[in-house]
Amino acid sequence: MLGALGEDRVASLDTGLADASRASEKLDTVTAEVLEAGWHCNIDTGVDLHPTADGFIPIGDDVLRLAAPSSLTIRTDPNDGIRKLYDRTRHSFAFTRSARADVVRNLPFQDLTHALQTYITAKAARDFQMNLMGSATLDAACKRQMEEAWAKLLDAEAETDTTNILTQSPFCVAIRQRNSDFRGM
Repeated sequence: MLGALGEDRVASLDTGLADASRASEKLDTVTAEVLEAGWHCNIDTGVDLHPTADGFIPIGDDVLRLAAPSSLTIRTDPNDGIRKLYDRTRHSFAFTRSARADVVRNLPFQDLTHALQTYITAKAARDFQMNLMGSATLDAACKRQMEEAWAKLLDAEAETDTTNILTQSPFCVAIRQRNSDFRGM
């Protein structure tokens, strides 16, 4: 990221260089932004969320979002300031049984796939350069790097993804079944 500004790399963030600490903060911010979309490496599917003895389901700080039934969401309880599962239909933090959801986690940078690390670094470098210098020339180079990293990330994600458009797309399922004997047509 410092290279995007034309500066030398640093061996440690403890060098006292203000740009190094700002770059680290930008990397953390962009990492959370990118991971929130949910990638193969940071989604836990079908997680059972169990209520505690007092009937609440606390949500850890590493959870960016839940892909749960639409009535469930994450909110901070104003009574104690703890992030918990919230039922929007019942307007309650209290649960009597477990809830199941897909959990999108904010993983440490070093635990991410190489393709994801490369894209996040390229995106953070571009944002960092634009915020500090705003150079159109440097932005063009950063943009090209970011686009290449994005393409590689999508390729890597497609390699590990198990989605099937014929069985998981509602549109394709409707087309496959439109002349089916089972639908009475």
